[in-house]
Amino acid sequence: MKIIILCGGSGSRLWPLSRGRFPKQFIKFNGYSNSLFQECFIRALSISLIQDIIFITSEDYKHFVENQVIDLGYSPILDNIIIEPQPMNTLTAIALGVYLEGSSETTHLVMPSDQHIKDSRKFKEYIDDSNLLSKERLITFGVNPSSPKTGYGYIEKGNPILNGFEVNNFKEKPSLYQATQYIKRGYFWNAGIFMFSSKVFKEELRLHQPLISQAFETSKTIDEIYSKIDTKLSIDYGLLELSSKVAIVPMDIRWNDLGSFDALDEVSAQDNEYINQHYISINSRNNYVDLPKNKIGALIDVYDLIVVDTEDALLISKKSSSEKVKEVVNELELRKDSRKDFHLLD
Repeated sequence: MKIIILCGGSGSRLWPLSRGRFPKQFIKFNGYSNSLFQECFIRALSISLIQDIIFITSEDYKHFVENQVIDLGYSPILDNIIIEPQPMNTLTAIALGVYLEGSSETTHLVMPSDQHIKDSRKFKEYIDDSNLLSKERLITFGVNPSSPKTGYGYIEKGNPILNGFEVNNFKEKPSLYQATQYIKRGYFWNAGIFMFSSKVFKEELRLHQPLISQAFETSKTIDEIYSKIDTKLSIDYGLLELSSKVAIVPMDIRWNDLGSFDALDEVSAQDNEYINQHYISINSRNNYVDLPKNKIGALIDVYDLIVVDTEDALLISKKSSSEKVKEVVNELELRKDSRKDFHLLD
């Protein structure tokens, strides 16, 4: 099995911890010894050999990939770190990993590098059990929802097939009411993790996105491929929602894509690993606080707050509003403030 690890991202959802040139998958959050990228790499190693792990990333993030693999005690295979000339969303990035491998008989597992999965052993069991299904279907993995989340896509299962189900519907990020109804109807969160054979993927790409398929099949270099593609499509919108060969395999695991500080706070509380000794809490509760190690803070008579302080930026937000951090990043871009993309040390 070849594993494709997607290492892109804009660094906007967890600003000021993440930045445009330092997305969330490379951050070592307080209380955790490894970054999300490193945890993903460790999961990949439990499934395949290091030479079968392919990283799709950008020139800006290449050194993070190399250094964080080295930090875990491994020697990165530089030929397996594939640089996109420009970000073209997940369909093109995944196709790049598939076509570079070559063989039509290869099974590919695609994992984003920015997700938190607590039950790695159980996750591997779902992958192992899906080998047969992946020979004839494009598999998307779903997660049993723990609560109605508006930041996730949802999938409705259909008839059973092997260890999974046919897919009836994909639903984009819903309102809170819609998310509640989806859970009542047995929908799953869309985990953004995929598995398929090269043969099935290429056949479906030729059928539903012939221009993208032709770009890969008629070009000699990555730059040439990307010069022929002018549409940025996700694999969900550009392929899975169009194909009749899609299956969902539900996973009963603890999964989170850490798309907001609310999500980070939820995961930290579940893991019981986040212990911040750098602030004092007086009559305050249910706050998420992240401070530099050289700074102490105090909270008095406040609750349900996100407080994130770095050397060059401070964020204070209500928990329920933390997804609006992207609006702050947009404002920084309008102001042409370099703190959108970089941590400033001086």
